[in-house]
Amino acid sequence: MLPTRGTRSAQPEDRRHSVAPIFGLCLLWQPFIIHNIRRIPYHKGMNSPSGTQPVITPDLDSEGAVPREPGLTRALRRVSGAQLRPDNTLTLLQNGPDTFDDWLAAISRAQRWVHLENYIFKADQIGRRFADALSERAAAGVPVRVLYDWYGSWDVPSRFWQQ
Repeated sequence: MLPTRGTRSAQPEDRRHSVAPIFGLCLLWQPFIIHNIRRIPYHKGMNSPSGTQPVITPDLDSEGAVPREPGLTRALRRVSGAQLRPDNTLTLLQNGPDTFDDWLAAISRAQRWVHLENYIFKADQIGRRFADALSERAAAGVPVRVLYDWYGSWDVPSRFWQQ
């Protein structure tokens, strides 16, 4: 059917012209966005160039609870619903390859459960050590749960997880 007088059909070139201003604005803003992303300051701690993190040494009250909560302490309390108590220890593990022995030792000492969360698993020598340690704990009757990232572990064969 032909268009009647006073009406006009939308042609592909008309649509192209209506998108052109939006595309032009995107091109104009691109240098500003890219330039300003580099200006975002590093947060002290995890993202600092030196890789060091501040040590949290809170003052404890008479009941052993932390009265003034630094940011990390407050975040942990909100997530877990538990107060920090004295006589607990925390070891900061900074580099993966250097900390695998500590992880494996903790897995081998587990008596109640093992919950392991890791984003990248490989079916290599280190991955085999973890699989053997987790299998040994499971054979000892310790419940074992592993949470891994699908994308970070995409090349691990399914038989690796069946163990």
